[in-house]
Amino acid sequence: MSRVKPGAHDHFASFRQLADELNAAAHTTFEHHWKDPTYAAQLPSQFRPANWDLPGTSGVSQVPRYLYRGEAALYPSSTPSRARITGIFEEDELKLLDELTSMAAWSWRLRHGDSLRSIGWPQHYGFPTQALDLTSDPRVALHFAADPGAGSGDVRVVYRIDLKAIVSKVYGAAGAHTPLSAASIDHKDCERATRQSAWVLVSNEDDSPLDFQHSKPISRHIERFTVGASDASVFVRSDLCDASSDAFASWPLAVVRSFKASIQRPVPRRLAEWIVSRIPLFEQTPVRVFYDEAGRGSSLDLLSPAKATDADGHSYATTAEAVIEELISDQPSTPSGLLFAVPTGGKPNSERQLLPGDECEVQWAYPFPGPPRYNGRAFERVIIR
Repeated sequence: MSRVKPGAHDHFASFRQLADELNAAAHTTFEHHWKDPTYAAQLPSQFRPANWDLPGTSGVSQVPRYLYRGEAALYPSSTPSRARITGIFEEDELKLLDELTSMAAWSWRLRHGDSLRSIGWPQHYGFPTQALDLTSDPRVALHFAADPGAGSGDVRVVYRIDLKAIVSKVYGAAGAHTPLSAASIDHKDCERATRQSAWVLVSNEDDSPLDFQHSKPISRHIERFTVGASDASVFVRSDLCDASSDAFASWPLAVVRSFKASIQRPVPRRLAEWIVSRIPLFEQTPVRVFYDEAGRGSSLDLLSPAKATDADGHSYATTAEAVIEELISDQPSTPSGLLFAVPTGGKPNSERQLLPGDECEVQWAYPFPGPPRYNGRAFERVIIR
């Protein structure tokens, strides 16, 4: 079967036929030069920090020519999670969710120094962002098109976009402004993203959210493949959405708990139920801290829930009901000292294994409210959780 031209549509009777078509060009790559903008410059306006920024990075990468997105029905639009909830929540609820996402993005940026991926990882774990999920592996797109969950239809869809054709609209010379940004979020501490060959696509325009199907910069370079669902179940992969092997897996819950500490009141039930239904629910696993010559934590060696369970036999998974009750209760919450602070007070040039329940001195790097937690220099002893 001949390949369709960009912008054209084609229908396949089976997933197997479509898989053969997509796999034929799946490994094509091209070389591009890029420069990552500073943290503040690449964030949507509502997420931009007011008082600080971090520089971007640059390099040369060999990237896939085609990116894919699978959808379990023929939807009229394809928009990011933040855009899809505008009509679901009230304005004050949306403001809280934006603050939650900003906290999540900040925690990733603090540890890994990468601006665009600091939105991509929270998006991957269920926080509402302006990023849209894509993949460089058509088999992953076929899985999400085949997904038998709520909202699936008799006709499923896979989109293929020619990244090489839109490279000037995504990667500007010397970091110049472009209407879109895209990045792979593969990472050694996020095996699920690696299994999914996960990418994110973000609009850099503040006036309207990205609509993948109808975006002017890319619409002529998208192919839409519709496919019958008769053999869809064969292409469902149960391993793709399992986060237990991710060293990042305990971070989303730590962010949500820290968010409650930040707003200093219970999380509204509707918001708590919504976000808990989307994120991985794992307690903090053991962490190895490496201290520099000043006794300051220079790096963290994270352990995934699966590896932690193999090591000590303890399950680090928790239940949605327990987390929701915790978030909506009047019981005060404390922020995560591992995500939002730097461990301090260690023996110079040493390492220490921190277990859940251990006490550790930290220096806060995020402006949690109230003394003595943060005044730009605050140190505090916290319980690792």
